[in-house]
Amino acid sequence: KRRKHKPLALMFPNMELVKRCCYVSSEEENMLLSNVAPIVLLRKKEGVFFPENLSYDNDYIGVFLPYSGLFKVLFHKINEPLIMTSANISSEPILYREDEVIDANLTNVILMHNREITSPLDDSVVFVEGENTIIVRRSRGYVPIPIILPGRSRLNILGLGAHKKTTFSLLKGEYIIPSQEIGEMDAILSINRYRYILSHFRKLF
Repeated sequence: KRRKHKPLALMFPNMELVKRCCYVSSEEENMLLSNVAPIVLLRKKEGVFFPENLSYDNDYIGVFLPYSGLFKVLFHKINEPLIMTSANISSEPILYREDEVIDANLTNVILMHNREITSPLDDSVVFVEGENTIIVRRSRGYVPIPIILPGRSRLNILGLGAHKKTTFSLLKGEYIIPSQEIGEMDAILSINRYRYILSHFRKLF
């Protein structure tokens, strides 16, 4: 994936094992078990071995629980964490069609299902500080939930994101509707994905 030093997330089979390996507050546990089911950044416990290349020089690790039927089936016979990452080359958008993954030559085996993916989304990432939850990456579970404004705009406005980790937002009435993180605009794949998701949002809203 060409991302030697970027951290990777671990999907744990259950909360019991998460608590054996990481410090978990009640707020963090609530986030892990919520319907959003994001990756939560948790502090590693002393004396628990984590391979260094999961999160270089970092006291925290990204942790989440199985949130789909396919993941739950995987963990029926596996009682240890699995390293999870999106199917993409670093800086490019996630791949979600079988032919794209095969063409990218990222894997030896593909486990498929018959549910069509219409809107490709990365996992959301959050960090809990006290009673506050900070959204590090706003994606699956949060998108396309709108941000509600105190007033109402007379214009419909499209706001385009930055060059790296780009997103866009639609302003309609009293709602700002942010997109998921798409990728970096150096890659033609990211530009094409940007256009696809923007077209999808315009149809929805």
